[in-house]
Amino acid sequence: MVKQNHTLDNLHATSIKIQTEGTITPQDTLEEAASKLIGTISDLEAKFRREFTFKGSEADGTGTADDPYGTGTA
Repeated sequence: MVKQNHTLDNLHATSIKIQTEGTITPQDTLEEAASKLIGTISDLEAKFRREFTFKGSEADGTGTADDPYGTGTA
């Protein structure tokens, strides 16, 4: 069995090849894709927070709940 290291310190060896049709630069393409990804993740986070808040309200009847990470701040 071969052991593989999947830690974040291996990211230095990661490269991304971006090919465009010439109407937009590779850098602009990457920035646009990153912005869209951040937006998608933010939307997903908001949905999770709403769901956890709703579930907490049902369980304790107070209308408030801990955040999904258990830090005690909603």
